[in-house]
Amino acid sequence: MSRSDFVSPNARRWLNLISFAEGTWGGGGPRYDITFGYTPIRDLSRHPDRVVRSGRYASAAAGAYQFMPNTWQRAAAATGVSDFRPRSQDLAALQLMRWRGVDPNRAPINPQNIAKLSGEWAAFPTLRGSSAYGQPSKSFESLLKFAQKQGAAPVSYDPSVQYATGGPEACASLS
Repeated sequence: MSRSDFVSPNARRWLNLISFAEGTWGGGGPRYDITFGYTPIRDLSRHPDRVVRSGRYASAAAGAYQFMPNTWQRAAAATGVSDFRPRSQDLAALQLMRWRGVDPNRAPINPQNIAKLSGEWAAFPTLRGSSAYGQPSKSFESLLKFAQKQGAAPVSYDPSVQYATGGPEACASLS
């Protein structure tokens, strides 16, 4: 394992949180082998790249962090991974976090950083408290509670506080 492959404890908490939010948390850890709609992935040598329909939604998202095919291709190329195995998914998800301006090794798990990632993961809320894509999202309260169980530092969250400076326009620009 190279130094660049190391996943810090803080980064692991972020990865677990993303998995929890995206519905791929299996209790003992992320489920790397499922697609949107919980269809099993039998071959982790590559992203399955198939659309699954579930309820009113259809998606080709797959893996622990629910990568869309094009997003997976970009992140895999940037990290140099060539398969869809757990280590590759972890490294690609960490790269997506960095591209969104969140350092997975140092950034605290708080509403502001979660909101920065809401454009990447639909189950993360914007600062307004809802998905950037109009899909179901987890609440800040449930995400912070899960993160604390994973060992993250406690963060107080008051839904009545305006977390962005400015009015609703500022919140929209952060989502």
